[in-house]
Amino acid sequence: MENEHVNQARRFARFYVYRTRGYDTLEPRRNPDRIAAVALALGSLSPETLLEYLGEYYQQLTAYQRGSEPVAETPEIAASALVWLTQDVAVTLDADTTAQLTAVLTTHGVLDALEETSAGDDRLETEIRRALEGHGLDTETLAEEIGETLLAGTGPLVVNWRQNGQTTSRTLEGTGTSLTEHADARLQVFTDLYECTDGASFQQALVHHLRCQIRDCYIRIGIAPPPAVRVQGPGFYENVSWYEHLGFYEPYNDPRASITTWLEEYTPDDFSL
Repeated sequence: MENEHVNQARRFARFYVYRTRGYDTLEPRRNPDRIAAVALALGSLSPETLLEYLGEYYQQLTAYQRGSEPVAETPEIAASALVWLTQDVAVTLDADTTAQLTAVLTTHGVLDALEETSAGDDRLETEIRRALEGHGLDTETLAEEIGETLLAGTGPLVVNWRQNGQTTSRTLEGTGTSLTEHADARLQVFTDLYECTDGASFQQALVHHLRCQIRDCYIRIGIAPPPAVRVQGPGFYENVSWYEHLGFYEPYNDPRASITTWLEEYTPDDFSL
């Protein structure tokens, strides 16, 4: 317990320097601003275009759910094993624009709209434009980037499973697009969690999963997440075991759990999320 307090304080210190000084002090793929930008990128694509980038992910995910044809067979995985799929995603926005954009996304209901509104719906674009106006962002330039050009690329798909106390990973060669930039987020969806029946439901599942990751970024440093990401469900894979076994956190990974605190009492009043 004492070690986790110390680790949490160290993580908060790195986050504080990032937020107040702009230095890149955060662990890769643990930056809530970058994850939010990925959520915007994936959520604003049409479901058809989303599947052009993450079609293998969807196919492998639904293979475990419905017994359809997988991208690659993994016969060594037992039916009782815990299975999750990972894939890195990068976006085209620079750090300054990403930070500005995230402040808007997490305070103006855009993440809710991304998860609840079908991509391509005029209301989604309206909500995004409305949120961006008056915040020093070039809405016309961003509007051109929202959608396919916002997504820089994806890494290869990786199947992970844990059985008999051991974790095994298998990279599916030839999957993904091209990832010449650093990864801004890593999808880590459990195969038995979401019921994805088409591109739209898959898209909503990914946005919700990324909102959970943003939530974890704040919980793991000991302060309250922005209201827009106070959602429940698995985010980062390692945080699931934290919530279940450390006795230090509430079960934020459990969609059915009753949460009694979002750590507002530990959040500095003058600290900008």
